[in-house]
Amino acid sequence: MTDTSEDYFAQGSLFQSQGKLAEAIDFYTKAITAKPDFPFAFHNRAIVNAALSNFKAAFQDYDQALALKPDLAESHFNKGMLFKTLKLYDQAFVCYDQAIKVKPDYSDVYHNKAVLLNTLGKHDEAIELCDKLIASQPGYAQIYHVKGIAMKILGNFEGALACYNQAIEAKPDFIMAYHAKAYLLQEMERFEESLNVTEKLIEMKPGEFGHVYEKALLLQDMGKYEESVQFLDQVIALKPDFAEAYKNKGVAFEKIGKTKEGIEPLSKALEMNPQDAHGHFTKGLMLEKLGLYEEAIESINKAIEICPGFPHSYNNKGKLLESLGKKEEAIECYKKAVEIQPENENFVENLNNLIGGNEGLKKDD
Repeated sequence: MTDTSEDYFAQGSLFQSQGKLAEAIDFYTKAITAKPDFPFAFHNRAIVNAALSNFKAAFQDYDQALALKPDLAESHFNKGMLFKTLKLYDQAFVCYDQAIKVKPDYSDVYHNKAVLLNTLGKHDEAIELCDKLIASQPGYAQIYHVKGIAMKILGNFEGALACYNQAIEAKPDFIMAYHAKAYLLQEMERFEESLNVTEKLIEMKPGEFGHVYEKALLLQDMGKYEESVQFLDQVIALKPDFAEAYKNKGVAFEKIGKTKEGIEPLSKALEMNPQDAHGHFTKGLMLEKLGLYEEAIESINKAIEICPGFPHSYNNKGKLLESLGKKEEAIECYKKAVEIQPENENFVENLNNLIGGNEGLKKDD
């Protein structure tokens, strides 16, 4: 029995679902050879070509599919997504609009067009588009999330919060909406509410270290450093190679007056991520508190080596050198800090105090 174009198409679809993309291309091509006016074979081959980064071939296949079936909304949409991937945004909008024209209730197109409008800073247009879809499909959770992002960027925090709540109501397991709500509440300094949302995320994904880490950081924002350490230990148990957990554990120890204990986890973090300039700077501050000025300078020097444009490193190094009686070296550090950030009154004052008010750098009145 001779294979038909439909048989080839079915085999191509099977290979595609299995991730065997080269084989899928082969069978879609066989389907097209057997039936040159088969738009869905062109459409699916375009998807596979795009997945293989064969963008030129993908565009050709989408164009052929649309030449055979101009109302194939999925080809218009996928072509638009491909243009978006290539950052050809004007062409992407044309394709999205064409998809909506032939399929007015195509929710994924509204969603992705609104996301792109947000990306381009066109937040009012994104909100207007979201409202159009909400009017016809009020149960589409993702569109509330996109609208909430736009409203948050525009400074309408209460409106954004309402959108995230609507997204969660429409899709109670919508993780991204819970994340957005937790971050927004934190930004609004409604920490207890943010903590409740974060605990809900932990309940939904109990093995996800990121949610536990978010709770630990939130507890630090609330000044609950000892509780934060407990949850950072949980994060470390779940993901022992996560440097930021060790770093924040060190910071938490310092905040509760256990600076010496904090050096060990912070040093562990820097072993794992030696290019963390902020971590070296923080370690320098902690060593300074312990009176270990020479070691503190070593840490600050590492921070400067990694991030030479951070003025606070030079200022703090200047203070350490001054404490060690190395006045000339301290002056050079203060000068560098002022050079980078001349408007910082603290830097200017430190320099003036050391070299004398008349010789120092004075701020304009």
